[in-house]
Amino acid sequence: MGQIVSRTRRRNAAVHPSKGDDNAKEIKLEIAKISENAQHVLHIVARNPALLPRVINQAKISENTDIIRTIKEVLIANSFGSFPFYDLKHRTTLTEILRSLDIPILNPSTCMINYGIHYGSGSSASVRPGTLGSCRIAAKVFNDKTANKPQFIVNEVLKYSLIQQKNPHPNIVMLLGYIPLDKIIFELAYTNLTNVHHTYLQGMPGAQKLQMYFSYTLQIASALHYLFNTAGILHADLKPINVLQLKTGTLKLCDFGNATLIEQLHNYRYTRLSTATYTAPEALLLYMNAEERFFVKDTNLNSPDGNNYSMDVFALGLIMSFLRSEIESTEVYYSAAEEECKNLQRFAAPSGATASTACIYYGKYLGNIRSGVPPMAHPDKLDENDAKLRTAYEDYYDIARQAIHPDYTQRPTAEQVVQRCQQALTLM
Repeated sequence: MGQIVSRTRRRNAAVHPSKGDDNAKEIKLEIAKISENAQHVLHIVARNPALLPRVINQAKISENTDIIRTIKEVLIANSFGSFPFYDLKHRTTLTEILRSLDIPILNPSTCMINYGIHYGSGSSASVRPGTLGSCRIAAKVFNDKTANKPQFIVNEVLKYSLIQQKNPHPNIVMLLGYIPLDKIIFELAYTNLTNVHHTYLQGMPGAQKLQMYFSYTLQIASALHYLFNTAGILHADLKPINVLQLKTGTLKLCDFGNATLIEQLHNYRYTRLSTATYTAPEALLLYMNAEERFFVKDTNLNSPDGNNYSMDVFALGLIMSFLRSEIESTEVYYSAAEEECKNLQRFAAPSGATASTACIYYGKYLGNIRSGVPPMAHPDKLDENDAKLRTAYEDYYDIARQAIHPDYTQRPTAEQVVQRCQQALTLM
């Protein structure tokens, strides 16, 4: 009897397509619409956010990586909007969307965090050590204010996911998972480049130290090249403290909270200020004159608006100078033009900043235009007969000088920096 019922059900299913078949057709139709217009992702989210994980899973079954990347990009670009899954009642949907994008969703009970120690902290989060099973990890723990605005956390998680979608780059910190709703888990690093500069590098002989400078520059530039050309992301907050070092000596870029999609820069000016002392002058000036923050619509795409990868290359040049100097390399900008700028009323202070601070910001810009490069510390005492080593030092200085050229069109690409560092290391 059971066999007869089973055969009958199969017969009826053939005559009357099941709801599952209808759902499959609907999902394939949604994928086709996304292929034609990426913004259709937003239509799905607004209409039925629970449908999006199924669309993603179907794209994965079909090995349609382009659709998955498109969905990530649209969610990143619009993550600060009013998505329905940011509401408490839709948090499960948000978790399912992230899980479908292969972002590991971790159980809080499996991750032990040491709240008594912190490696660093900012306005929105602190980084603390912990363990995930037998693995030592670093946890970015968001404060209550940020945790109540999951768009900030989701935006960063999605950017890491986009970076790691293909082969993870060896010089970018690895995302290990996300704990809803307030923690991102990463591989544990030993220290950052600021500490390395102040301790590890200080006792090295000149030749060995210069070799490390080139090695560090090579690793950072390699990561930037990957971000620009493979992930399609601008870091936008590159500075020594955001360059981590593992115990093996490998450098890792971290903190993509301020990063943005390069695709967005085709139509918008980026007007967010991350760290003023490592911000390129054209972006700094743009920020000071912008009436809106984050992005401003720009129809004149040929205007020199600072929307280019060289913002990160500029920051790399300052890091190179920082490594060679005994003080923060960017301090040299502040004294040269500050007095002259005090009477410039047309450059308004950024929100929350004093007029004096605004003068310092713009003084940095003028200082760049005048000098083209901050002075670097004198080279370590080298053997006068070691022409090869002196040539290598001059090469290092020249790369840094070009990277912080006041005209962003004259700066080298990250790939060119990689090539020059590789060549210098070969000759040393």
